[in-house]
Amino acid sequence: MTQSNQIIDKNGETSLAASNITGLKQFTDAWAKTCTAAARSASFSLNGGTIVDTSAYHAVSEMPADRQLRRLYRMKNVEPGWAGPGSCPPVKEAVDATVELIKRLRNLPFPIPMASVGADGRTGLFWSDEKLYADIEILEDGKVGYLIEVKGRPQVDNEEDMPDVGLPEGVAWALASAYLNNRK
Repeated sequence: MTQSNQIIDKNGETSLAASNITGLKQFTDAWAKTCTAAARSASFSLNGGTIVDTSAYHAVSEMPADRQLRRLYRMKNVEPGWAGPGSCPPVKEAVDATVELIKRLRNLPFPIPMASVGADGRTGLFWSDEKLYADIEILEDGKVGYLIEVKGRPQVDNEEDMPDVGLPEGVAWALASAYLNNRK
C-alpha cells in the first residue's frame, strides 16, 4: 500500500471497511477535504496526511501587536496571588476588551502600546515616547479610563464608554495629535 491511500485508524474494522470501498481515491480525497476543513477551523493543517497544530506558527510572529496579544493571552489563566499575596487574576472581560483594542490598533498608523495587567486584575495599554504619554485602563463597567499627555498640550484625565467599533474618542484624538499632526 502506498502512503497516499493508507488510512491510519486504531479500529481495524474501520480501516478494513474503508479499504474495501470502491473508489478508494474518491474516499481519501473526500476524507482529506473533511479533515482539512475541520483542521483549519481549529488552527490545524494537514501536512502529507498528518494533522499538524499550526497555532504555534501564529504565536511566533514578531509584529508588535502580536507580542502584546501573546502577553495578554498568557495572563488569562493566572491564579490568584500570581503577582504576590492579594493579587487577583485579570478580569476576563477586561482582557477581552484590551485584546480587541490592540486588534483595532494593529492596522492604524500608530505605535502599538504595551499591554499590562495589574495586580488588581485590571488590564490596560501604555505608550511612552517623546510625543505621547498615555496610560489607558479598561474598567469593569465597560468604560475606558485614561491619562494622556501629548507633547505641548495639556494633560487629559478622563473616562469614556468603550465604543463598539474604533477607538475611544479621547484616545483616537491623542494618537492622531501625537503621531499624525506632528510629522516632519
